[in-house]
Amino acid sequence: MKRKHLFTCKIILTMIFLLAVFSGHSQEKSDLARKMTDKMKTALSLTDEQYPKVLAANEQFATQMAALKDGGGGRLSKLKKLKAMDSERDKALRTVLTEAQYATFVQQKKENRAKAKSRSRER
Repeated sequence: MKRKHLFTCKIILTMIFLLAVFSGHSQEKSDLARKMTDKMKTALSLTDEQYPKVLAANEQFATQMAALKDGGGGRLSKLKKLKAMDSERDKALRTVLTEAQYATFVQQKKENRAKAKSRSRER
């Protein structure tokens, strides 16, 4: 039971971190989505055709994250919504990226979550 509770706490801390990163004004959201997409362009070797589609998915995700942060509800509720939003973005990206690009994206996402968890342990 403690292990499950600890895992839930880690997930919540990660989501709070993501909420903090994605919060802000609409210009900041747009800038953040563009920065995310630029990093993905480099890491995944996005084509000129893929870039605007990935940017659109990231902009939608950033907007939803800001709305989630500003909205009411408890942490568990927000966590469930965040998971659904993340899944929605993954589906959108899966239709745009090649299999190799998507596999790299998923691997990088796992690594980023592991880094966030280790940072939360250090606190």
